[in-house]
Amino acid sequence: MHLNAKSYLEIAQGKREHRQKRIPKAWLLSQDQLQSRDILSLPEHCGILTAREYQITQTHDAVDIVNGIAGGKLTAREVAVAFCKRAAIAQQMVSL
Repeated sequence: MHLNAKSYLEIAQGKREHRQKRIPKAWLLSQDQLQSRDILSLPEHCGILTAREYQITQTHDAVDIVNGIAGGKLTAREVAVAFCKRAAIAQQMVSL
């Protein structure tokens, strides 16, 4: 092994840190939330999603979303932001 070569553990740690830095600060979970055992209710109660964003990501299927956007009840932007926030929450929970 080359003396300057990083181990796979160092590379993996660097990738995790890089991924974490890409999550907007407002979307980061607290340490208490990261240690929560009640992960199923975390998206609803963590404070990152608004009530409307939670509803969009929890109760609407793809057809509802398309119809909501077409009918003017939802915007593509609010749907995209809601799902990005939900993905950020999930990513943090599975990447402990």
